[in-house]
Amino acid sequence: MKKEIWYTARRCFDTTLLDWQLYVKGSRLYHLTEVVSLDSILNSTVFDLDLNSEDLVIDENIITSFCKTLDVLLEGTQEMEHFNLLAVVKAPAAQKATELESHFEFIGYDLIEMRTEISALTNCGGFDETFLPEDLNSYGLISDYEEAI
Repeated sequence: MKKEIWYTARRCFDTTLLDWQLYVKGSRLYHLTEVVSLDSILNSTVFDLDLNSEDLVIDENIITSFCKTLDVLLEGTQEMEHFNLLAVVKAPAAQKATELESHFEFIGYDLIEMRTEISALTNCGGFDETFLPEDLNSYGLISDYEEAI
């Protein structure tokens, strides 16, 4: 069964920001070049959500920051210059989310708490008994499907 693809546009959180060094030191994620995440704090949305839009994803009665179609999202970000355009598959059933369209590059798996949109990987202080900083790729994501599961 093909999973539904959701789209979002997120703020870049990388070495160009003043608070990058403070974040890296606190997180112990020294090897990161950028955090590419669905985390609502580190990578907040860069478009205004129309809460009345039929394109807005409502998942398990939670209003999300995802759109059902790419066109609507691109329309809402046309004035933006620098952001990450993400295609997302919730709980993919196959490695590297083969459901994604060919014009998106797979970069990894995130572990997000849906209500708060906080990443357990990059914004919870680490879980040394579960994963170590070096288990994350240079974007702060898990590269391996089995590891993410």
